[in-house]
Amino acid sequence: MKNGKLKIFAGSTSHDLTTEIIAEIIKNNNDLGLKITDKEFFKFKCGEIMTRPLESVRGCDTFIIQSAFGDDVHSHIWESLILVDALKLASAGSICLVMPHMPYTRQDRKDKPRHPISARLLANQLERAGVNQFVTVKLHNPTIQGFFDIPCDNISTNSLIMDYIVEKYVRHNPDGYRLCGPDLGSTKPTRKIADRYHLSRVIYDKDRPGTNIVGEMTLIGDVEGCDVILIDDIFDTGNTIFTAKKSLMEKGAKSVILAITHMIGSDGGLDKLADQDFKEVIITDTIPIPKEKMFPGLKILSVAPRLADIIYRIHTGESVNGLVEDF
Repeated sequence: MKNGKLKIFAGSTSHDLTTEIIAEIIKNNNDLGLKITDKEFFKFKCGEIMTRPLESVRGCDTFIIQSAFGDDVHSHIWESLILVDALKLASAGSICLVMPHMPYTRQDRKDKPRHPISARLLANQLERAGVNQFVTVKLHNPTIQGFFDIPCDNISTNSLIMDYIVEKYVRHNPDGYRLCGPDLGSTKPTRKIADRYHLSRVIYDKDRPGTNIVGEMTLIGDVEGCDVILIDDIFDTGNTIFTAKKSLMEKGAKSVILAITHMIGSDGGLDKLADQDFKEVIITDTIPIPKEKMFPGLKILSVAPRLADIIYRIHTGESVNGLVEDF
């Protein structure tokens, strides 16, 4: 970044998270003058949107914090693009988009004839709009970073989630827990987590015959008499998670703790989750959860401290290696 004055903008989906991030920066760096930068945002009757900064950004290091998800995912993306363009035209020194949840990350390869690679398309559009640096949390596939020709930092949530679980549960009976990934794609990350926390692990071989359809799931490993930590990066409809939990209990698991980074909860998935009798459901706040959707046994861990740290390090030109290389 150019090390001009720091300006932080809150997208319409991430105002509360941005407020927490700024509070963390102030606490850690005594930057008492920092606040959410004023901007204008409104929708025209025809459905078009407009947003722009309401104060000078000339020569400033600007950061936009905006997740994109759900039914309005394309509005969230377009809002980000328009604000990026406004900042560029207003001569911002640098523009960093902090997108805690990046959409389209499950469309990251051409696995069938005539399929698009939508994650790459989104990366290209963000760059063309004027983004100089991109920050996100827990990409579905870390190789998506290669779709960007600008710096792309992918913050891990493994230690954030696992430190909480180990302190609350595992340390009291480490041999009684199993770490479980819901499909073969989770083999590598669950191995790293298991090695770090000295946990035994099991894995599922999952067949997916169609979109949002879960076929046969074969458990590789033994969970008889154990408490299971079922960990995944994205909860969408919940079909995979619900099928895995049912199977784990049928295989003799005592209980299942669910750990998720991005809680999308499409098709009533979040409502169904409340009725699944998990020992605890642990998520992060990359995607805001409405208060009316919260339920007993739901724990939300904040990514604000990590995002605050990386934003300030980028602004001051410090290394971010310790934040993105989180096993």
